[in-house]
Amino acid sequence: MVSDSSPRTTMDAYRFNIRAAQQQQQFAHARQEAQRRWVQRHEAHCHLLARRMEFVRDSFREQQMYAYQSTSLYDARTSRTGASSSSPPSSTKAICV
Repeated sequence: MVSDSSPRTTMDAYRFNIRAAQQQQQFAHARQEAQRRWVQRHEAHCHLLARRMEFVRDSFREQQMYAYQSTSLYDARTSRTGASSSSPPSSTKAICV
């Protein structure tokens, strides 16, 4: 029977503790790496969504500006010529591209 204080048992316990510590370190490192990759994916996704939202917002603003300019050109043309506002402009190509 081997006692707890024998060199073999002590060395086995030491090796076991070293292995357990290494495995815990590897697990912690793997967990940190997975978390880092998740954060990168999440940030990339959020950045992509933000860029898409900016694109939609900008294109909507351009449409609004174009609609406003078309209306103001039409109003300026009709008020200049003295025509009624219900008459069509002389050139629809300038308004409807």
